[in-house]
Amino acid sequence: MTFIEAEQRKSVIEISGRLAGYEKDQYFVASVPNSETSLNRMNNAAEENDIEKMEFTPYIETSGWVTLFTATIPFMILSILILVLLLFRVIIKR
Repeated sequence: MTFIEAEQRKSVIEISGRLAGYEKDQYFVASVPNSETSLNRMNNAAEENDIEKMEFTPYIETSGWVTLFTATIPFMILSILILVLLLFRVIIKR
């Protein structure tokens, strides 16, 4: 079986797969620029070489909100923990 998997990154497309004649555990990996020209060349090469299966995974950019929350939540938890410890210390001194 001949197949190719293409995963889109920000600036490159990472291509991996197995071609006819490869051993069972033998694969190839290549990176090409993420451009319209590269996509056209890839599609043309797939058609010319009778690629049986081709999977393309588009790049999904992480939301700015998700990045903000994952960056700030540890600091918020640490701040709350320190506040609780200070409050317990004040209560114990009474």
